[in-house]
This record gives sequence, structure tokens and C-alpha cells, in this order.
Amino acid sequence: MLSVKMNNEQKRTATINPQTSKGKPVAIDGLPKWSVVSGDVTLITSGDGKSCEIISPDEPGQSQVLVEADADLGEGVVTISEVIEVTIDGALASNLGVSVSEPVDK
Repeated sequence: MLSVKMNNEQKRTATINPQTSKGKPVAIDGLPKWSVVSGDVTLITSGDGKSCEIISPDEPGQSQVLVEADADLGEGVVTISEVIEVTIDGALASNLGVSVSEPVDK
């Protein structure tokens, strides 16, 4: 399981690069499937399915994203999967946002 953090004003892009057990690049069959297992993140998957934007919700919390693919290039199906655990923190104040009104008579 991969764990990542971001705040509630951010997004991250997750990318898959399928490999053999010895680390060599390998093809998968069809498009990978991305889904939210738990939590409130939003996903936008690329056209080829090999990457996905994970967009934080407005509220802090935990989410889990599942990506699955078929490793069997033939007629069978061998599903491989990974889970990304996403921790969403609240964004911190970066300035005080001071404003001053227009002048008025006293």
C-alpha cells in the first residue's frame, strides 16, 4: 500500500508503470480501473487509464483509492491491484487577509 498526504486545496496525479517481478516494463490487458474504496476524494482518470488525478475533498480525512488491471494478455483474467491511502489535512492560513474600509466622516 502506498501512502500519500495533501491538504484540502490540492490534488495529486497517480501513475501506473506495470512491471514484472524483476522490474522490467510489461503490458497489461485493457484499461486499468480506478475507484474510491473509502473516503471523499474525487478521481479523474486519463484516457489510457494509466494515470489518475486524485482530488482532495473540502474536509480533512482519510481516503483509499484502488487501481486494478488485468495482467493476463490472453483470454483469461489475472487481476493485479494496488491501494493508495490518502491523508487529507486542512490547509493552513497563509495570510491574515487584512482589509480596510473606505474612509467615512467621523
